[in-house]
Amino acid sequence: MTKCEKIKQEYENLKTLKQEFNLEMEKAVEIGELGKAKELKARLEQQRDALAEKLWLFENLPQKELKKQYEEQISAYRQLGLLERLTNGKEGIKDEYGEEHALPSFAEISNMMRENKEFLRKKTEQGFIRLQLTPFALPIDRLKERYGELIRQKHKEGNLKGENNDPLDLDQNQPVYMNENFKSLLYFPEWETKGNKAVAKGGITKKEAIKQTGGWRIILDEDLSIVPVKGQGKTIKDRKQIEGGMLASEQFQLIKKQKEEGYTPEDWFAFAIIRLSKENKVIDDDRETNYICRLLGVCFSTSGQIPSARWGRVYRLAGLVGSNPEGSYSVVGVRAGVRVKKS
Repeated sequence: MTKCEKIKQEYENLKTLKQEFNLEMEKAVEIGELGKAKELKARLEQQRDALAEKLWLFENLPQKELKKQYEEQISAYRQLGLLERLTNGKEGIKDEYGEEHALPSFAEISNMMRENKEFLRKKTEQGFIRLQLTPFALPIDRLKERYGELIRQKHKEGNLKGENNDPLDLDQNQPVYMNENFKSLLYFPEWETKGNKAVAKGGITKKEAIKQTGGWRIILDEDLSIVPVKGQGKTIKDRKQIEGGMLASEQFQLIKKQKEEGYTPEDWFAFAIIRLSKENKVIDDDRETNYICRLLGVCFSTSGQIPSARWGRVYRLAGLVGSNPEGSYSVVGVRAGVRVKKS
């Protein structure tokens, strides 16, 4: 039998097993004995998962690995109290406007990836192999607060570490600093070069962004604790990693050309929370270079500065601040990801 014929046969066997399970469930309801039904359900799920793995189209991101990442993130969000039970009984989040946003299921994410298989398969080959579920609808202040709590907890346990695995000191009074400009954000602007400056054009409010993109942003990214500074970008499958040494607008145009998106503060907090929960490490750790990471998925509506983030060893905290719009410094990187969405 060819591979295609074998898969077809497995699918037919699965359908037969499903019918057997349905009949057994009908009996179980009548006699109140679930033993055989539970056994069939376990077999059904095992065979279904095995067939799904064979039909998976992303060799660089196996379905088992994707599911593992999904479950790790949900677990971390639960432990931090970011998820709650919604009125429809599902798990999810509520935004500051009172709207509820159910947690996307793993099946939904898998289906969206299949719908965009050609583009996403290429991006996984280019190194975009880390799934991220960003609880985008949550207020930034809540994400900041929860990240701060996690930082304090890890420091108390002796598990707050930098990129090179060395222990970090902490400002106990303020584990996360975020300046006032982050209270006046616009989302998804275009960044343009004017003279020697990067200037943001357009953008929408958080409420509009939630309506446009949904309460969750599902992203694939490169799984980089620190994004490349000038001269450190690698070329993977015809894609050069975006480096420092450019204006923010130049970095943005590369992001746009490659059909990627700049990070929002919500994306940054989500990544920071997941990495610290899983590996006891902060992201964007500035050891000695004045490194910062730009967040080009947003702009300040009241300032011409560039939204940026890092872990600052001098101040012993995570900092979200504004940076120079004229800066093309070698140590100023940028985060980008690929949205997984319905086609």
